[in-house]
Amino acid sequence: MQKRETFKDIELAGRKWRIKKFDALTGSYISAKLIGKLGAILASVASGNVSNQAAIATAVSEALSSMSKSEFIELQIDALSVTGEITAVAGTEATLPVKLATGAWGVEGLEDDLITVMALVIHSLVFNVSPFFDGNALKSALESFKDLTLFNA
Repeated sequence: MQKRETFKDIELAGRKWRIKKFDALTGSYISAKLIGKLGAILASVASGNVSNQAAIATAVSEALSSMSKSEFIELQIDALSVTGEITAVAGTEATLPVKLATGAWGVEGLEDDLITVMALVIHSLVFNVSPFFDGNALKSALESFKDLTLFNA
């Protein structure tokens, strides 16, 4: 059995960042939200009706732009809550959280760095949610429900 990846380190804008996994409840909530927003494009991709990357990117952009401001901010905060900058503190590697539990920025200079923040959000979402859409993993999970009915649950 392959060991589950619990974090991923990336380099962005000349800095090192660590993206961690969401806890299961946050991950399932975000996956459900994205399925609700991206359901039609996911169905089209799965059925082979849409395979053009530009068409997929356009559909995803349209779905995300349909989110309210509060939904979009909530999504970003959740994504950034598992993201930190890797730094050296007193000769030891440390990871400073991008967003603190209070909602304040934990990494200096990010509050007005749109490009880095959006890139971190995208990296976090892709790392955390893409396994949910893995055909084999999803197929295996759905297979476990094949004999389930309302009356034998």
